Amino acid sequence: MISAEEWWSIIAAYGARIWPAQIVFYIIAILLTGWLLLRPGLVNSWLTKLYLSVSFAWNGIVFFLILAKDITELALTDR
Repeated sequence: MISAEEWWSIIAAYGARIWPAQIVFYIIAILLTGWLLLRPGLVNSWLTKLYLSVSFAWNGIVFFLILAKDITELALTDR
């Protein structure tokens, strides 16, 4: 198990490295939400689901497979 200090340093590094992409993700989320609320439909619903899928994959790949690789490997070998 890693210490709290190590964990928060990993979170801080993650935040510092992804902030430009985070702004883009927020803007897309706001636009899609507004579009979905104003003009609901099949295309809007599909695009929202696609956005959520990409966001989930982004978190999983960038954080757990790239930035937090050490703790991910530690968790897998701890069993």
